[in-house]
Amino acid sequence: MKRLKQFLVFATLTLLVFACKKEYSVENGQGLTATTAQWSFTEGANKFKGPIDTAFVDTLNSVLFLTLEGVSDNGTDNISLQVFAPGLKVGTYLTPQCSFDYQRSGSTIYQNDLTAAGAFTISITHIDSASISGTFNGKAVDKNGAPVTITDGKFTGKFKSSSTVVTPPVTDSGQVMLWSKAGCGGGTSATPINVSVSNKSGQITTFTQTEPTSCGAAGSFTVKLPVGTYTWKAKCSTDSIAGSVTVSLNGCTKVLVDFTNPPGDYFPITPGSNWTSMLEGGTTSDSTYTLSTGAFKAFGGTSYSIFTYHDYINGFFDSLYYRKGGGLYYEYYTDSVNIFNFDVPTAVEYLFLNDNLAPGVIWKTEKQGTVQTVAVTGRIQGQILAKAVPATVAGITYPDVIKVQLSYMYVYNNIPTEVFRTEEWFARGKGMIKYMEYPSTPFTTPNYILNTTRIQVY
Repeated sequence: MKRLKQFLVFATLTLLVFACKKEYSVENGQGLTATTAQWSFTEGANKFKGPIDTAFVDTLNSVLFLTLEGVSDNGTDNISLQVFAPGLKVGTYLTPQCSFDYQRSGSTIYQNDLTAAGAFTISITHIDSASISGTFNGKAVDKNGAPVTITDGKFTGKFKSSSTVVTPPVTDSGQVMLWSKAGCGGGTSATPINVSVSNKSGQITTFTQTEPTSCGAAGSFTVKLPVGTYTWKAKCSTDSIAGSVTVSLNGCTKVLVDFTNPPGDYFPITPGSNWTSMLEGGTTSDSTYTLSTGAFKAFGGTSYSIFTYHDYINGFFDSLYYRKGGGLYYEYYTDSVNIFNFDVPTAVEYLFLNDNLAPGVIWKTEKQGTVQTVAVTGRIQGQILAKAVPATVAGITYPDVIKVQLSYMYVYNNIPTEVFRTEEWFARGKGMIKYMEYPSTPFTTPNYILNTTRIQVY
């Protein structure tokens, strides 16, 4: 969720995103049949087909995003097709205005290269308020990064109609209750908290310091759901938190909604989570917008979550790649980015946060290369400045924050030279809340500060 303005060289890269306002949608196959909502394509001797079970159009800053998703006939594979444009109409859309992704059991099997302009095509042959049809084909890569060709791609989908949605009967069920000690704003506030579990929503309107003894307590939010694991969400104004809850047979599962101690780690990647920031001292209210798309891309056999980044100041879209696990958080820069400006463009995965370490402990990511034929080592060196401390950013107080310093260096003849520095603050359950750039020695005064103003974590 960051742009290094001077040390890094970036390739502008457009990626389709899940956006803010859903206009037409059909979920879980409602209103579709196997004959009216279909997709198919061929790769070599392999043929794939199945139904379209989701078709919708989103809007983000006057740009329309069309998404079609489906499953294979055997239920093991998933396909996603996306197009974005100022207006959706019959016509042909080339990379980077289109996206193709095919997954099996959560792992990518085929996807188009978003940096290969014009290499993949999605054509819309019919579109109205009720349905859409078209074709797709072009160059892609398989799970190992080898080139493949997608041919004979076809799709037909229907947008949501006004037909009544039939709710299936609930069997083998239990209850979930969301409760809170305080309303929006904390303290003695009694402002209701908007909450949801799965697709059921409501409010918490009564607040108690002790956990209710049973589900259904007055003013709590209680729902009955089939046995399984679900996502719950809570929202107060622009602040939101989320978590997971497991429903047991005939059980009562209680969840404390606590905005002062949000659940989760320091870098959420859940689909749809997004962050809006403002440039300190800037003239626009929204300077950047970052979104976790829920899609994945593999590099060297490692899968990364795809984020999109919109810089309103400079007017460009970009894509970012992240993975995490065990308190370790990584970002991947492709060779097209060439973060160290090596003579031969080089991809780099670097560790930007290790929440297992104590303040002052240093970690390093290094890559060897040449700059103007001189052999050097590029180094990104990190350390935690403060851990589990409160911090207030843009008028919002976060109780559990890690502050990280990242130094960008060249090492020549075993002598490191720092050429750029950033400081980044991460709040538990929220992600990055502040970003600062220090462009030159003595690295005491930042010349570029982004403060996160709005956060939605799902």
